[in-house]
Amino acid sequence: QLQTLHAQLGQRLPTLALKHLQGRVGLRRADGVLEVQGQRLVFETQEGERWPGGNWRLRLVGENFQQGSLTAEALDLEALAQVLRRLPLPAPWHTVLAGGEPKGELLGLTLEWQDGAPWRYAAKGRVRGLHWRQLAQAPAPWSRLPGVQGVSADFDMNQEGGKAKVNWQQGSLTLHAGLKHLEIALDQASAQLQWQTGPSNAQLTLSQGRIANADLAGDFSGQWRPGEGLGWLDLTANLERA
Repeated sequence: QLQTLHAQLGQRLPTLALKHLQGRVGLRRADGVLEVQGQRLVFETQEGERWPGGNWRLRLVGENFQQGSLTAEALDLEALAQVLRRLPLPAPWHTVLAGGEPKGELLGLTLEWQDGAPWRYAAKGRVRGLHWRQLAQAPAPWSRLPGVQGVSADFDMNQEGGKAKVNWQQGSLTLHAGLKHLEIALDQASAQLQWQTGPSNAQLTLSQGRIANADLAGDFSGQWRPGEGLGWLDLTANLERA
């Protein structure tokens, strides 16, 4: 257990100043590999940011971390973003973390990625109370992600597609199309999602959908494909009120 710790891992990076640290943490950098791991780690920074604990391991490979993996029992996304801001990550990572303002909790996460053409990744886990701002000007794949607030989900995805079971409580969904943003308020909503990505076969299938907000309530299912404007949507809905 430590009471005070200061570390700066790059000349232009903010200092990681901890006023309390309990648990085990390991940091190793050799042969182009950076490894950071924590066991039952709880800490609080001088700025009041608190890491709530849990076991996790981050492995980054290459000069610009073109390859890596992350496993974690539980992660507080806001706390994780604050820690990552202080690590020597590529500049686009810092831009995405600052712009996306992630919040929520990740559970049972496994994540792997490898840079290249195409960029490859695989992710599986659960998220609760997710908040993420839509980043239309960010590099791919971040620019393709919708903005969300108040969503929980079980997910299994990679660069070719994936599936998820999602649930919103007093949240919203923000989509980007050209120069416009479409924000949909969701008091309550749930759906099962399956999707494929790619220039020729991109599509999103929705099933067992349920939505309720100030304007409408009902069940829905359908399929969306990219196209002009917001794309093409084939939707079947049973509305109780609209």
